[in-house]
Amino acid sequence: MYNHTIVVDLDDTLVENKWPELGDWMPGAVDAMKKLHEADIHIIVWSCRFSVVDPYGQLRTYQEVEDDIQEVRAKFTLAGLGFIHIHEYGWKPSASAYVDDR
Repeated sequence: MYNHTIVVDLDDTLVENKWPELGDWMPGAVDAMKKLHEADIHIIVWSCRFSVVDPYGQLRTYQEVEDDIQEVRAKFTLAGLGFIHIHEYGWKPSASAYVDDR
């Protein structure tokens, strides 16, 4: 059981925003996520990238969204962040705190 849950935005918070590509890690992001995990905090990543509507208002296919989710999972796994939960639904999940670039 976790002490708290935080929701972290992906683009411009954990990785550079290079839509539609997945950007490089922001400085300190990987270490920060590992420290939060070590402190027994549940981390959820939520992103508009996982939406069926792109940043320009164009509809995306289910497969495009699924491909993005799998790309993010692979990036997390390679960085040793496989413990992060990726929220795949359209609503923002409940949490103790939210970390976002806005």
